[in-house]
Amino acid sequence: CGRGENMMEIYPNYSLHVMSSHYEGPVFSGNVLDSGGAHIGLVTDSATGRTDGFMTPGNTIDITGKKIRSLNADGSGIGSIKFVNVETDAVAATIASLTINDPGRVILVVPASLTDGTYRLEIETYYSNNNTFLKSPRTLIYTPLYIGKVPSSGGSGEDERPGEL
Repeated sequence: CGRGENMMEIYPNYSLHVMSSHYEGPVFSGNVLDSGGAHIGLVTDSATGRTDGFMTPGNTIDITGKKIRSLNADGSGIGSIKFVNVETDAVAATIASLTINDPGRVILVVPASLTDGTYRLEIETYYSNNNTFLKSPRTLIYTPLYIGKVPSSGGSGEDERPGEL
């Protein structure tokens, strides 16, 4: 071992051997999700400045990311943006208008009708870049988002950073 190098010795015991002999490793499902580089990076509650998933009903949230502009197939409108209740998997609110709808930033008003609970934000869009639209929509997801108290065991948005369906 050279100077400045760290070294650690591991002495396996019987229980480690038993655990490793039963380990099958990850299994590939065959599903590959390609977001084309699109992702939601951060959601900021504009009323409080919080980025831990907390939202203030009736106020705006600032959503930043890449290729998040929400558009219909023909490039018009705002596509589909909705809040889904995580516990019931029901659509709690659909957004009808946006303050800003740019490729890297979307600002919207959190519906005042949302009650305390945990939500996921779904942005469905045909946007790919300034000159190209997708043939089928891409859904970007950001979870968890909260109305009311943010659980102390999570809520940073780090656990399930945005994915795509």
